[in-house]
Formats: sequence, structure tokens, C-alpha cells
Amino acid sequence: MSKEIDDEGSEQVKQAVFETIFKQSRFGVRDGLNEYDEDYTTFNDLGDLIPTEMQLAMARLETQTNDQDTALSATETAPPRTRQS
Repeated sequence: MSKEIDDEGSEQVKQAVFETIFKQSRFGVRDGLNEYDEDYTTFNDLGDLIPTEMQLAMARLETQTNDQDTALSATETAPPRTRQS
């Protein structure tokens, strides 16, 4: 057998052993010492709550957009420049 086949086979065996070991129920017990031991798969809906920072960012974006629109409309309504010789 070639070494490459042996390496691939031993890697598959290792993976199967790790899966078997870590699927045991004793490895699923939380000790409460980790910061993220809580269940974060579901969360409570906050409704229409928008964080303050997001409100400020939205206001800045709206102001910036309005400024750009104003500048654009000013250039569209300005009389065309004539060339002076």
C-alpha cells in the first residue's frame, strides 16, 4: 500500500474515533464556567426597538443623502457657464 492511502485511511479512522468519543453524553454537560454557556439558538423578540447607535447612523446617512441631493439639484438648476474669450 502506498503511504498516501494509509494516511487517508488513518485520518478517516481518527475522525470516526473522535466523533464517537465526543458524541458521548458526558461531553455535552455544561459546567457553567464559560461566558457563553447559555442557549443562544433562540432569542426574545425586541419588537420595534432600534438601538440608539443605529438611530444615529440612520440619521447621519439620511442627512448625507439629503446633502448630496441638494448639491445635485443645485448643479442641475444653475445656469450653464459661458466661455469668456
